[in-house]
Amino acid sequence: MAEPTIKRMTLDEFLHWEDETDTRYELIDGFPVAMAPPAEARRILAVRLVSRIDAALADRRPCNARSSPGWCVTIGRTLIMSPI
Repeated sequence: MAEPTIKRMTLDEFLHWEDETDTRYELIDGFPVAMAPPAEARRILAVRLVSRIDAALADRRPCNARSSPGWCVTIGRTLIMSPI
């Protein structure tokens, strides 16, 4: 029997996977799913949120807000995030 063309990935496999395009993907239930490019409104919102979060953390340095892409995973009701 032939192997399926799409196989479920672990998080580690996904983080090391390259499709050699500029497409950004998210891992959903073990499968890479192409993400829509961010809209201008989303970029503006992200900048405003990061600015406010960073200002709120001003008295807690060295904590600061970051806007770099990263990964997140949900385990039950817990969301775990990390920058790449």
